[in-house]
Amino acid sequence: MKGVIGAAALCCGLFVSPSAPAQESPHDPGPVPAVAVQRLLLLDAARIGTRTVAVGDRGYILLSDDQGASWRRAKSPATPMLTAVRFRDAKVGWAVGHDSTVLATDDGGENWKKLATEPPELLPLLDMIFVDAAHGIVVGAYGAYFETAD
Repeated sequence: MKGVIGAAALCCGLFVSPSAPAQESPHDPGPVPAVAVQRLLLLDAARIGTRTVAVGDRGYILLSDDQGASWRRAKSPATPMLTAVRFRDAKVGWAVGHDSTVLATDDGGENWKKLATEPPELLPLLDMIFVDAAHGIVVGAYGAYFETAD
C-alpha cells in the first residue's frame, strides 16, 4: 500500500502483513521500511500539523511528515506496548501503555522520555487527557485512574 496508512487499520489496531520482517529495535531513531510499517501493530495515532505520530506494540513510536508515504522511528526508551498518544500542541505530548508506562515529549515527538511513576502494580494504561503541562488524568484496565498536578 502506498501513501497514507489506512485510517481503519490504525483505529482498529490491525495492521499486519505476515510476509514482512519485523524491525529488531523499535527504540533507535531512523527510517522504517514500508514493509515493516505494514507489519506493525499500531494502536493509536495523533496528527500535529503535518506530522503524524503513531504508537503501538513493543513500544514503537513512528513519525511521518509526508502523510504516511515514509516513516521513521522516534528516539524513545525501551517500553512495552503503547496504547495511546495525545498532544497538547505542536510540541508537547504524552503516550501511555502497558506496565503503567507514561512517556512525554516536548519537541513534537522526536524524542521521548519516561515519566517517573510509582503505581502499586503495573497496569495497562489505555488513554489520557492533559489539560495543560501539569494537570492530567490517565485511565487504564482494572479501574486504573491516576491524576497528576505537576
